Amino acid sequence: MKRSLSVLSLAALAASVMTCSDSSGPPPQPAQIVKAAGDLQTGTVGQSLDSLLVVQVNDDRGAPFRGAVVTFAVTQGGGSVDAPIPPTGDDGRVRTQWTLGTTAGIAHQVTATVTGIGAVTFSATAAAGPGVALVSVTGNNQAGPVNAPLAEPLVVRIDDQYGNFVPGRRVDFSVTGGGGSVTPVADTTGADGRAQTSWTLGAALGGQTAQAVAAGLTAVPFSATAVSLMRCPVPDARC
Repeated sequence: MKRSLSVLSLAALAASVMTCSDSSGPPPQPAQIVKAAGDLQTGTVGQSLDSLLVVQVNDDRGAPFRGAVVTFAVTQGGGSVDAPIPPTGDDGRVRTQWTLGTTAGIAHQVTATVTGIGAVTFSATAAAGPGVALVSVTGNNQAGPVNAPLAEPLVVRIDDQYGNFVPGRRVDFSVTGGGGSVTPVADTTGADGRAQTSWTLGAALGGQTAQAVAAGLTAVPFSATAVSLMRCPVPDARC
């Protein structure tokens, strides 16, 4: 009788174990990829962003999934992401560093993909780097009457090392020879990297000079020729 009870107990235990095993169902599967951190940053062209890009993969029950392979790729704007990327850890997350491309003012994007699941896209704004060059745009080598403003303004531009326009920089203008004046004496570069002033020539006939200066950059010289307002009634005569 005792032996029969033991056999029955073992059979009941086995059935219970099988029931528990059957109720657990299939193992979790990766089902969702989401952005966890690093989206919508602003950085400097050619430089790494301050924060890492972080994605999380969840399973079909909403819990973090371990072992998913995530692929990061730059899809707009150039630049690079660190590789290789290990599979997701216990927290379901992976991380990478994004170095922006060298062009400011265009869309910069990175896409993170889990094959068979989907993808998410990170965006960033790339600002111009420090100014490295002050260049002349227009206004050089003009001619005009003495004591009168020249027809074209003096225009300069500040570029970064990649040729992007640098806004928000102060540029000082001054007359360096021949008298006259500039107005304004200082201007701030706009979104196009440009600053400008109007040059009124002095009273001296002939060559006159001015310049544009920005801190830490090589000055840009301007030249102009001042002519008399008078016209000679007799050709080749001195007036």
